[in-house]
Amino acid sequence: FLWIYVIIIYNLNLLEKKSNLKIGLVTGSFDPITSGHTYVIEKALSLVDVLYIGVANNPSKKYFLSEIDRVNGVFRTLKSELDPKDFSRIKIVIPPKDKLVIDYAKQIKCNFIFRGLRNLTDLDYESQINLVQKKIDPSIETIYFFTPRDKIEVSSSLIKGIVGLNDWEKVVKNYVSDSVIEILKNYVEEDKND
Repeated sequence: FLWIYVIIIYNLNLLEKKSNLKIGLVTGSFDPITSGHTYVIEKALSLVDVLYIGVANNPSKKYFLSEIDRVNGVFRTLKSELDPKDFSRIKIVIPPKDKLVIDYAKQIKCNFIFRGLRNLTDLDYESQINLVQKKIDPSIETIYFFTPRDKIEVSSSLIKGIVGLNDWEKVVKNYVSDSVIEILKNYVEEDKND
């Protein structure tokens, strides 16, 4: 997988040298990536030429999956679920831990930040972040996508709460890719062996 990732980065670096490209950023912990995340990514891809997927690391969060497994889950999910042309326009990155999302967006010459909203709580939280981001760089627009009805209940927290329970795979497969199921199975097996 590494050589494919290197080729994608090389191709995207060539693309980014062209002027007038619309560049977007979707960030998240992707712990694990869900169908809700994939929905936002697909919608964002329809609006930009290049889309960065930032696998975030929040020091105040305790993650279920390792950083490499979160990146691997994003890569494998998007590789299997997106059209190859769309996948070639994605750049999976790990933003610096000591940098605000808006500062990282500015660094990569981003025009848009994309966020998903499931409910009014998400809207309230995201609108507060947007106010701060606009003070730092008003030229970068944040675009929100409301989650479709069939994905409203999907969250990484929900998935993590189910994994390891009896028949968890039957429920979780409705919300994550087969690749993520395999990664989660490895964690359950490791937990049983400890």
